[in-house]
Amino acid sequence: DEAKAVKWYIKSAEQGVAEAQYNLGVMYSRGEGLAKDGTEAEKWWIAAANQGFSEAQFNLGILYYFGQGVAKDGPEAERWLIKAAEQDHMLAQIALGALYHDVTSNIPLNGTQAIKWLSKAAAQGSPIAQERLGKIYAKGIETNKNFIKAYTWLSMVKYQSDEENESIESALNYLRKNMEDWHIEKARSLAAECWASDFQECEE
Repeated sequence: DEAKAVKWYIKSAEQGVAEAQYNLGVMYSRGEGLAKDGTEAEKWWIAAANQGFSEAQFNLGILYYFGQGVAKDGPEAERWLIKAAEQDHMLAQIALGALYHDVTSNIPLNGTQAIKWLSKAAAQGSPIAQERLGKIYAKGIETNKNFIKAYTWLSMVKYQSDEENESIESALNYLRKNMEDWHIEKARSLAAECWASDFQECEE
């Protein structure tokens, strides 16, 4: 039952088991089986994160990014999200992509880092990262415009969906209207290569 689970998690967490520390932090953050306590959640996630547990590192990053029960802290959010992202944590990579474009994060805007981490998440198949990359390249957000790359990544979102996405279709139509015919052909060729390689060969 829940009481036994709480007792087991506390005992294991105190013995240094990272997964138990992480789960105990989740229980404190949600108030499941224990009184909701953001400080205790932070404490146990730090313990697990310091052992390299990527889910705890990600949760800490989000905790500090949005100031959920703790003071908002952009640099700390960045530090923990990078640790998780370096372990191929897709959501951490996506969060870093947002962080480096967020003027309220107290982190210098950094288009290069945003693209770096979003590209890693996109290569893992994340439609969210693929769409953000496509729109970054289409609009030239903290980087040069690149309609071929924009077309390629937006096409990946389209290919992965069984339903029509009006936002993606609109963006692709905009690109087609503003690209030369040879650019469109090159973009279609790159998109086909990207799709066939399971998102690994997506650069010009």
